[in-house]
Amino acid sequence: MEETARTWSDAKAFCEQQNSKLLHIGDIYEQSHFTVKLARYTGLWWIGLRATGDSGGVDYIWDNGAPLTFTHWDRNQPDNHAGTCVAMTTGLTGGFWDDKPCTEVFPFVCETPRPDITPPTKPPTPPPSSDCADGWTAERHFRNCYKLFMVDFSKKKSWPAAREDCISRGADLVSIHNMEEESFLSTYTKGKSKWIGLKHNPTDGGYHWSDATPVSHTNWGHGEPNNHEGREDCVEMVSNTNGTSSWWNDLNCDAHQDWICMISKGKKPIVPPVPPPPVPAPDCGTNAVWRKNNGICYYYNDTDIVDFQTAMSRCYDEKALLVSILNKDEQAYINTMIGTGRAESSWIGMVVFGIAADQYQWVDWSPVTYVFWGVGEPNNANGEEQCVQMNRHQGNWNDVNCARTNAGYLCKKYPNEDHTPPPPTQPWTGYCPAGWMLFRNKCFMFQGHKHGMKANWTSARSWCQSKGAELAVIDNQYENDFVSSYLRDLKLPTWIGLTDSLVEGGFGWSDGVSPVLYTNWADKEPNNNGGREHCTAITHNYLVSGRWNDDLCTEEHSWVCSMKKSSSIAPPAPTKNPCPSGYISWYKNCYKLVEEPKTWDAAQVACEQEGGNLASVDMSYDQAFVAGVVLQGKADAWIGLRRKDDSSSYTWTDGWSVFFTHWGPGEPSNHKTEGCVAMRADPIFHGTWNDTDCNSAKAYICKISSGRSYRAFRKYSYPLIYSTFCCVTT
Repeated sequence: MEETARTWSDAKAFCEQQNSKLLHIGDIYEQSHFTVKLARYTGLWWIGLRATGDSGGVDYIWDNGAPLTFTHWDRNQPDNHAGTCVAMTTGLTGGFWDDKPCTEVFPFVCETPRPDITPPTKPPTPPPSSDCADGWTAERHFRNCYKLFMVDFSKKKSWPAAREDCISRGADLVSIHNMEEESFLSTYTKGKSKWIGLKHNPTDGGYHWSDATPVSHTNWGHGEPNNHEGREDCVEMVSNTNGTSSWWNDLNCDAHQDWICMISKGKKPIVPPVPPPPVPAPDCGTNAVWRKNNGICYYYNDTDIVDFQTAMSRCYDEKALLVSILNKDEQAYINTMIGTGRAESSWIGMVVFGIAADQYQWVDWSPVTYVFWGVGEPNNANGEEQCVQMNRHQGNWNDVNCARTNAGYLCKKYPNEDHTPPPPTQPWTGYCPAGWMLFRNKCFMFQGHKHGMKANWTSARSWCQSKGAELAVIDNQYENDFVSSYLRDLKLPTWIGLTDSLVEGGFGWSDGVSPVLYTNWADKEPNNNGGREHCTAITHNYLVSGRWNDDLCTEEHSWVCSMKKSSSIAPPAPTKNPCPSGYISWYKNCYKLVEEPKTWDAAQVACEQEGGNLASVDMSYDQAFVAGVVLQGKADAWIGLRRKDDSSSYTWTDGWSVFFTHWGPGEPSNHKTEGCVAMRADPIFHGTWNDTDCNSAKAYICKISSGRSYRAFRKYSYPLIYSTFCCVTT
């Protein structure tokens, strides 16, 4: 035992000068002896094991030429991170082997055969059998045969399941002991990732082959093994597409992969038994795909590719909630379910909670006692990832935009439990901050009407966020019409919150929560012109407004923000309404929808009696306001357009020129009995115009224009919509 520290080569030379070799350890008994001998020391001591080969695949050999029949690797060893010689740890918990750079200096142990003992003569190794069973392969001089199980994704297996499959065939997962075997397997399994039998032992921390053979060869990829977040205990072999190179990577054992089995030559593989069908769980639900584990019911749907809110609804249909995952065992079980599914990812029941982007909660209110985030997750990319999906391959988690329609889902409940959806949201009392416009349940603010006020998408979004809002979320045609009607003061296209910055073509709202319930793309949009258009603006002019276009996020436009109305905001002080009772004011005009049906002539008389006319529509902004804010899909309604007698031309009853129209498909038909025009209310033909029989009874829209006489006004409190532009009620 030489306590003078030397490099491995100098230690080897020193031993040779003493007619000896660096220490060789051939079995557990020798290992135990030297573990005790070195217990009183600290640091590392060289032994006679070293690696040959390049920095990738290396074979470990003893300096004395003895075969490697025993190993005692330390935690996460061998990793051949610049280490090609082997040293042993010391102290009371020592005796484990670490690979180290050969240039480091440590004490060492030399050994020489005892002259009074003749080592036993080992029997000659019999030649290997020359043949492998059908479907198995090997080089002729190999002692083992191999079979790659390259299967459909639904049949790929976790590491434990892959080993169980090999054992059921009378084999084991493959162990690789030299570069010759590595090269053969790389060519045989080219272009694939597959499980091999190497596994990290959590007890002593080292790597071991599942067939208990010594670890005499490694081929780690760059930076591997890294045991990411302490969760990667199993090892895959990866080969390039032509099989000329391969490398190893440590991986989560629950990942689903192909696998390689190995069996001794001459041994006949066993035909594995057919696994029993899954046991149904009738107390979980009538759906046959429910499964029970540890007294908990689970349901996995890999064919219904939906967004988060729809996934929640589907689980409610099963009287369940999206799954919560509370420990490692539950994670492992769920991963066995999704690992064989067709969906790349699946929704789980975790969402961002509160203001902080890194606070998460389960939708069933279980405490967050366990997480399994993927590398770099959660990252709240672009500030819009509020929900969580579980990845099919390794089972790790990723935060995503809740509106992404790209995942299956997992439901969970206890037997006979009945989760019901919350009651439908009732309209709630709420108001907006000063300067914001309230429409239905949202507050809106427009920016860009002031000289020089414009911004790129990111800056516009930051401005909205500074006000506690987001770039506008538009959920339906009526909201789109409302927003469009107020674009007449803005000279530029107007940014809203829709973006596909995270996934090309996967548009979602930048608030990260709202599902995409509605879009209104212009013709041939979105087109991602030049491959760089990832943000959305509303285009507008006097003839066409409210159509959406994907645009460069760096363009500078106007913008509109939105937020939910709040019951914590006091109602605004009553203000003087410039319109008669029941009318909505918009840009110096007053509008009213009367739902009591009348003929066109009777409706016109009724409007005249209030100082107005049936409504004229002069431009696209008027059209959007009348259709979206006044009509709101309630009923087809007369407007003030009528065909002149015996002609195909039309005129407005209030005398305005007809330079804007919004006819529906095939309109006007100009039938002799159809001379009056109504605005359609149904969703398909929303707001379009239709010439029809003047004597039919319909709702109607009156309009009082500025400058015309009408009855005396009175003060009116209008809690639902107000703005600096004008005052509006619904």
